[in-house]
Amino acid sequence: MKKTIKIAGIVLAVLVVIAILLYVIGFGFVKKSCIYVMEYNVAEDGSKMEIKFINASSIGFIRKADPHRNGSEVDVDFYRAFGGINGNIGVMEDYVVTVDLDSSIDKICFCRGNKYEVVLYKTDDGNWVKPDSSYFSSDLI
Repeated sequence: MKKTIKIAGIVLAVLVVIAILLYVIGFGFVKKSCIYVMEYNVAEDGSKMEIKFINASSIGFIRKADPHRNGSEVDVDFYRAFGGINGNIGVMEDYVVTVDLDSSIDKICFCRGNKYEVVLYKTDDGNWVKPDSSYFSSDLI
């Protein structure tokens, strides 16, 4: 009987440790979707864009911005910091993401849950702008 209680206690302790680790580490792999562009700068040669962004949520910090090309657009995923729901382990020092550009890229999109939303697009004259409501009613998307 004592041996069974001892084994049950060890199993319970291991389960608690696993649960704590999942909580502390697990949130670091969850995407954040309430990220917005504050300002942006395109390099003089047009090869890169630096985007300063803001986390609109009062809960959680950003540890990573992951831009990846998707045809003629660059999609950016943002990931929570480690340490739980409001963890700050591994937080980015400055909320800036650098995106590599070439002449075929015409949109920058941020992850919004299960889809990507255009946050910047290139106009016909080659300038980058934030979309307004008329952009979303057009057939550009």
